[in-house]
Amino acid sequence: MKIAILTYHSVYNFGANLQAFATCMNLKKLGHEVELLNYWPKELENYYSKVPDEQAQAHLKFVKKHLPITDQLRNERDLKGYVLAGNFNLIIVGSDAVLGLGREVGNEYRKAFFLNWLYNSSESKNIKSAYLSASNMGAIYLRLSKMDKLLLKNTLANADFFSVRDYWSQWMLKTISLFNRINIEQAFDPVFTLKEMLDLSTIDVSKYNLPDKYIVVSFVRYALQFVNQKMIDALHSDAIAKGYKIIELPVSEGPCGLNFERTIDFPIGPLEWYKIIAQSSGFVGNRFHPVVVALSNNVPFVSIDMYSLRNKKKFRHLPIPFLKYSSKTFDICNKACMKKYVIPAYKIKTLSGVLDKLLENRSTVVFANNAADLHRKTLNRIINMRKR
Repeated sequence: MKIAILTYHSVYNFGANLQAFATCMNLKKLGHEVELLNYWPKELENYYSKVPDEQAQAHLKFVKKHLPITDQLRNERDLKGYVLAGNFNLIIVGSDAVLGLGREVGNEYRKAFFLNWLYNSSESKNIKSAYLSASNMGAIYLRLSKMDKLLLKNTLANADFFSVRDYWSQWMLKTISLFNRINIEQAFDPVFTLKEMLDLSTIDVSKYNLPDKYIVVSFVRYALQFVNQKMIDALHSDAIAKGYKIIELPVSEGPCGLNFERTIDFPIGPLEWYKIIAQSSGFVGNRFHPVVVALSNNVPFVSIDMYSLRNKKKFRHLPIPFLKYSSKTFDICNKACMKKYVIPAYKIKTLSGVLDKLLENRSTVVFANNAADLHRKTLNRIINMRKR
């Protein structure tokens, strides 16, 4: 089968690159011909221009080496022309935050992921379409414009298969799809499948000169509204007392701006990033995919959760329990029975004692194996589905 994939494959983000990589590897293992639609609109390119050039090049090098990308496609017209001329049997959208409508920035280029350029063409009637482990990143669909709601309803009416990776996205889609027949399923992130497919011994991280026992800490710059130098110093003191080193693993945009004993230098490739976390003694930070890597490799972690809508003051005191599911980190940790290791960012007062929580004895092996297995089963169901 000839399959096209549309996702955020080449953005300067470790998790995005690895999701695309895992999806392609899984499909190729099943014997399919895979092409990754190299959708790179100018607005998206401008958005990631803040990433330091040497780190941007590390992401681009990974994409060119490991992903079966097409020529560059700048807009919906380019996508439509390439897909219709390519004799594809199936187009898969995702995984990743491909359902993020209603954003103040980038709402126009995001619309390509809803495939109306495909569904509105009579030439595409034999091309099946599926959404794989998609997410809307905490967007509130009830607040969408009428045009965006119509766009989403058309997608739900035409897609042959729909799976999302979190409860929030599932609930939001159901508010739009009350009268559509499509079943919106839960699936897991494809990065869970990498543990089985990667041989970490072949990934060279020797240039980083990592110590034997180290805790990875990683925060984005806007986390500094919740995390300060005093907290990092307290974490560092606790680590020294327990025989660990604290190492900052920067996000692609750069170090967070606080002082650490050691910060890993750019460039960092996505596979090296994965291994640095996978072989660490623990992780503390705010992003989602380091937690997925930690869960996959049985690495202890504490997540300082910045995804929840409750971090915004206008939502903080609303008596709506399911608001906590607006965080994809809380969602996955709740499924893994690990929600006690997720601390909402607005509640964090100190990082003293976090190391004790982090190093508690617990195992995520069974959950991670099940997540990987369920993702592969979802992929197989997509391959074998009939067109609606």
